[in-house]
Amino acid sequence: MSDYKFQYINQLPDLSILENGLFLCIIHADKIPPHIGVSIDGKYFSLKAKGKDEAIPVAEVLKIIDKRTIKTLFVRLEVSVGIEQIKQVYSRFEKTIVRETSCLSPIKDVLKVQGDIQKLSDLLDYLDSNRLSREVFGVYIDEDFKGIPYYEVEDINKRLESLTKAKV
Repeated sequence: MSDYKFQYINQLPDLSILENGLFLCIIHADKIPPHIGVSIDGKYFSLKAKGKDEAIPVAEVLKIIDKRTIKTLFVRLEVSVGIEQIKQVYSRFEKTIVRETSCLSPIKDVLKVQGDIQKLSDLLDYLDSNRLSREVFGVYIDEDFKGIPYYEVEDINKRLESLTKAKV
């Protein structure tokens, strides 16, 4: 069962697509829960249990995706935001905190999302309803990929707990 279905996913033709513009990055798109970050003009940002990625070249992220054949989606966004704004938002976070802060938290701030957005499918629905998303590019996405798997907020908390314990 999918929590969110994409209308159409283009295969990412090459890295240059990600060098211009703002993208929502959905890493492990087939997992419960997936991990999300954002990239702007080729620089990647994400909040993790062990800290955060700030302005990492997307090429470096793609190397990891390629090495591990991670199913990943890049959703081009129509949101007016600059890299300095993203840096400022991410500077307010140190890492994820179980039941308080997930990888979604800074993204909601970056996108100035209004409403009850608790998980990725909520964000994708919001982006669609406000016409803020454009095309979707996939890496290692199979033809039978149906969309973001269904999960609950508690699944996010369980994953964050396991990641927090694993790093000790």
